[in-house]
Amino acid sequence: MSESYDFSHGLRSELLGHSSIKITQEYYGKIVQRRVSEEIKRFGNKLRNKV
Repeated sequence: MSESYDFSHGLRSELLGHSSIKITQEYYGKIVQRRVSEEIKRFGNKLRNKV
């Protein structure tokens, strides 16, 4: 999966054969938001453990 690479939505859309970049944005936008939330939680846990 491309999550470890910095692909633009346009390139990712083309590589996956999506007919519209909106399809790619809708799907990957959810993944990105979930990963941001997970990283924020992980960072908060690290801060709490250092105190």
